[in-house]
Amino acid sequence: MQTFQQDAPQVRKRRFARVGSALGALVIAASVSLAGCGTTSQPAASSGSNGGTVKVVVFPQGSWALNYNPFSASALWGTNGFIYEPLLLFIQLTGQTKDWLATNYSWNSDGRVLTMQLRTGVKWSNGQPFTANDVVFTFNLLKKYPALDVNSVWSFLQSVKATGTNTVAFTLQKPDVSGLFYIGSVTPVPQSVWSKVKNPVTFANPHPIATGPFLNKSFSPQEYVLGRNPHYWQKGKPYVSALAFPAYTSNTSVDLALSQGKIDWAALFAPNIQKTYVATNPKYHHYFFPQGAPVVLYVNNQTYPFNLVGVRQALSMAIDRQQVSKIGEYGYEQAANVLGIPPLQKQFINHSVLAKANALSAYNPQKALALLQSLGFHRNAQGTMLTPKGTPFAFTMNVVSGYTDWVQDTQTMASQLGKLGITVNVRPLQYSAYFSDMQHGTFDTSIGWSNSGPTPFYFYNFTMNPAFSAPIGQVASTNFDRFTSPIASQNLAAFNSTSNTADQATALKAVEQVWVDQLPALPIVWGAYWNEYSTQNFVGWPTQSNMYTDPGPNDSTAVLTAIRIHKR
Repeated sequence: MQTFQQDAPQVRKRRFARVGSALGALVIAASVSLAGCGTTSQPAASSGSNGGTVKVVVFPQGSWALNYNPFSASALWGTNGFIYEPLLLFIQLTGQTKDWLATNYSWNSDGRVLTMQLRTGVKWSNGQPFTANDVVFTFNLLKKYPALDVNSVWSFLQSVKATGTNTVAFTLQKPDVSGLFYIGSVTPVPQSVWSKVKNPVTFANPHPIATGPFLNKSFSPQEYVLGRNPHYWQKGKPYVSALAFPAYTSNTSVDLALSQGKIDWAALFAPNIQKTYVATNPKYHHYFFPQGAPVVLYVNNQTYPFNLVGVRQALSMAIDRQQVSKIGEYGYEQAANVLGIPPLQKQFINHSVLAKANALSAYNPQKALALLQSLGFHRNAQGTMLTPKGTPFAFTMNVVSGYTDWVQDTQTMASQLGKLGITVNVRPLQYSAYFSDMQHGTFDTSIGWSNSGPTPFYFYNFTMNPAFSAPIGQVASTNFDRFTSPIASQNLAAFNSTSNTADQATALKAVEQVWVDQLPALPIVWGAYWNEYSTQNFVGWPTQSNMYTDPGPNDSTAVLTAIRIHKR
């Protein structure tokens, strides 16, 4: 599944990052009161000190280093969400926004001032009240130390001011409704503590003071444990006593521990999970892998012949996505539609382009061959596909060497394209080299993650915004395919500059039209939300019939699961 940097092989974390001033946007009204955060099921007797300890594995790590700095890329998992809470929660799968430390927000008439009302009665874990001053301090801290500003909020913010004890006004440099996502995702820290920190960039924060349901209980390089916060603002929660994060050295060791029932909750790609995990204890061992933003085959639009729309379309129809899903992903990640809109966001689909998108997604090597031939490509007597220039149609397909499912995906696609006489050299690389090639445009094609968000706009802005592209040799922040379109750019900007839902819908439809007509990159399979869980000791997990949040322990809304699960 999609990843940003520093991810362990096969356990690819979902993180979003603000790039430039308009990476994504939300379909939002001018003034919104957010949904309540309560749950419908209340366990009767598991909220006391005997709530039990949940064993959690997010990714294999040989040993842990103590770091609870919520702004650090090296922070221990759970620092954000379980310990430090955001202002708002955004459920990626459904596009739902949930109130959290903020309870409502509103935009002024010109879309430049976002006002948030903070939850009253919230206390830091040292008993001090959480106020607007803490929020203002946090944002100014990010401004003073840009290394902490991981979502680049100050690329679009002008000022942040407290307008009351529990009210904060965010003034933007220009209308930018996408700012809500990034502002709302910031985790405030207490001014009384962090104002005394000499260097917040390197601060390991070994004893975090926070508002979240969990705090540091114990730490060792082999396992760290987060225990219940007695001052948590949701009375009686969490129901469990603690979350323990043991260190494992490899996916193989995690697989074994899962099968032996030593792990309650994990995020792992595991071949043949039905046999290796579920079958070992079918009554209690379960997995739920909902489909999210697509895994994409990026095509370098700045190099020949990939700068030809017909070539990109032919490649799409020459790929059997069903086979890629079955062989490389064991069916966990299902075949994607080239439109790139995940199944649970189908309400955003522009149906006028759906028929064309379906045709480009379907495996049709005969039509792919005919399209190439119409462009002057032809096969020689040996069956090798030649370009109109008379040279073999041959190219490389980059992949991270440790991502074994993606390696199999690329090998499968290479074999399929080979049937048309196209020579594809699968090129496994270490992550740093792989990502550098994507950033600098020094690749032909490359399998990779894409961006997810509350609407499909995040995907399209990630892949088509010219602000995130760059000439070959220079760093492109996200537009790795290096595709730009004046119509797409105009409508991306239009979407991002208004909070009128009808205007946003119109702009999004136009963007989808450009995407299908031009096909800058090729969505292959839907990226799975990796999530294994055991009901032997704990229940209340999100399921297909009760998808109350993104399900995995490595997802940004995992706190919703952590405060809802309870002893069986």
